[in-house]
Amino acid sequence: MFRLVAAVICPETLKGKDRVVPDHRGDRPFDDLLEWIQANLHTPITPTELSRRSAYSQRNLQHLFQRRFGCSPMPWVKRQRLSAVRADLLRAQPGETVAAIARRHGFVQMSSFSASFRERYGITPSLLLRHSRHDAG
Repeated sequence: MFRLVAAVICPETLKGKDRVVPDHRGDRPFDDLLEWIQANLHTPITPTELSRRSAYSQRNLQHLFQRRFGCSPMPWVKRQRLSAVRADLLRAQPGETVAAIARRHGFVQMSSFSASFRERYGITPSLLLRHSRHDAG
């Protein structure tokens, strides 16, 4: 609908299919989406869900994330999840496991989670957990 109105008002804005129509409302809808993602890291998040929740097309979301974070939406979501796991590992309670913490933030495949964590932080999640417990004790 937004594209239709934009085409009627300013037909030149839609000449290039890849161009993003400026959002004159500001970044509030995008910021709202980012807040929703942060609050829902524990749930499955898909590009379709992001598009539905934000009313941005998947192409526009790709552009917005790339412009703001230098990556597309799903790698950004993954980075947020890894960051949340890292924070929880650093303040883990006795008895908490890496797997339980990772699952709490939406990771299902522990082997790919562990590899991603190590790639991002240069340490395995289990070693970080051991160090944080040693430092706390």
